[in-house]
Amino acid sequence: MVLKPPYTQPEEIAREQVEEILRNNLLKKYVNLSLGSLVLRESQSTSLELEIIETESNKKKIKKMSCSGVGLVDSIFSGIKGEYGKKFKSLNNIFIECFHVVADMKTRENFDGSDSKVIVVLEARTKDSSKVVFRSFGRSMIESTVKVVLNTVAFYINAEKCFYTLRTKIKEANNRGRGDISQRYTSDIIEIVKISKYGEK
Repeated sequence: MVLKPPYTQPEEIAREQVEEILRNNLLKKYVNLSLGSLVLRESQSTSLELEIIETESNKKKIKKMSCSGVGLVDSIFSGIKGEYGKKFKSLNNIFIECFHVVADMKTRENFDGSDSKVIVVLEARTKDSSKVVFRSFGRSMIESTVKVVLNTVAFYINAEKCFYTLRTKIKEANNRGRGDISQRYTSDIIEIVKISKYGEK
């Protein structure tokens, strides 16, 4: 399988379309997660000390957390998903369907190619929902893996926030007799539930 930026799968384009819906409805309440720093230790298991930068409403907050598991991907995915899943319950239903790491040898600067950038692709889904594809690109495999997991978790956090926001907006629009607005919000919520299902809050 050859992975070349920017797109290799239609699910990536579909994800960007959903992200536009999320940004347009959440506005300043849209959450971004980025990597501040990390320390990795490996012996019989893998452990990580992470600083994650949360940005929402133009405010930044640093969250420190520890993750451990069987290998890098398990440690990061289980740890980050578990931490944020305490508040955003839909995260507990996400699983990895496929995970790829490929070196893009055309980006090498050294003769031996050991400095080539890597493409990390994570395919995630929830039960009975569409696959969502995420991608990260950089010279560090570890950093790129953490970033793609953060992007995945942030996407599902925003999807859950947007679902409940839209449900409230639909109710308010119907109460005001604004079926046109309600219909627009309903169209957005239909796209969101294609990638995850939500219960009563």
